Amino acid sequence: MVLALKSLLQRFALICLVAVLSFSLAACGSSSSAAVLSADDIASIQTQAEGFQRSRDRLDDLGTLVRNDDWTYIRNLIHGPMGEVGRQTMLITQQLPKGQRVEARAAMNELKQHMAALDEAARLEDGSASRREFAKLVVGFLGFYQAIPDGAKPAEGVQPETSLSVYGPAPTLPAVPTSEASAAPLPDRSAEDQA
Repeated sequence: MVLALKSLLQRFALICLVAVLSFSLAACGSSSSAAVLSADDIASIQTQAEGFQRSRDRLDDLGTLVRNDDWTYIRNLIHGPMGEVGRQTMLITQQLPKGQRVEARAAMNELKQHMAALDEAARLEDGSASRREFAKLVVGFLGFYQAIPDGAKPAEGVQPETSLSVYGPAPTLPAVPTSEASAAPLPDRSAEDQA
């Protein structure tokens, strides 16, 4: 009887061990493959992603400036309207699940590196370096855009598939609807200028 009880307890212990291990492995597998963002995280990412998108939409203008070797305005655009990209990408990266942060951080660092290199090329007034760094910057923006979760991506002005080039005409952005007040023609002041 003791031997039968011992055998029964061993089988029960083995079944419990298998059950605990299978539940543990299932839990580990689901947490790494399906990282879920909270609604607050998504809202925070969306807020920062909208600012990132505004900077990304300025690539068209930056490409024109690079093509025209307009050194002062290249630097003004980088430090002005596009100057918040580093902060925005950092805040987005911090909100991502741990498994996605490594990729996003690498894309963020690459983006910031190319922006700094373009700024330096403009400071040195080096046309070939500025064109090369602009091309890398466009790729950097695309790389970080892809790191943003689909549910938090903003509406796009410049499509990621668009090939921006400093060697040809820049792609056109969709027309922005204007109100009647802003579309009104300016008064003709040529008669006043002649007087």
